[in-house]
Amino acid sequence: MSRAPPMPNFPVRDLKLEAIARLAQEDWNLPTLRNRSLEQVAVSFRANIATVRFLMSLPTNIVAAMAETQRAHDLAE
Repeated sequence: MSRAPPMPNFPVRDLKLEAIARLAQEDWNLPTLRNRSLEQVAVSFRANIATVRFLMSLPTNIVAAMAETQRAHDLAE
């Protein structure tokens, strides 16, 4: 019987989830505008930044939920 070769350890597999979560939670110090004519652009920009921050923290939330589900499954067994 032949054994499958071990899974290669590509650098891509290290997602740096802790670093991403820390960056998403930091205060980004978005500047306030002095030019009121650009306020609509700034509102849109801040909304886009909020979306990016949410998407940055989403993988860590998924991993946390998976870990809790795995722990509950292990305890149930």
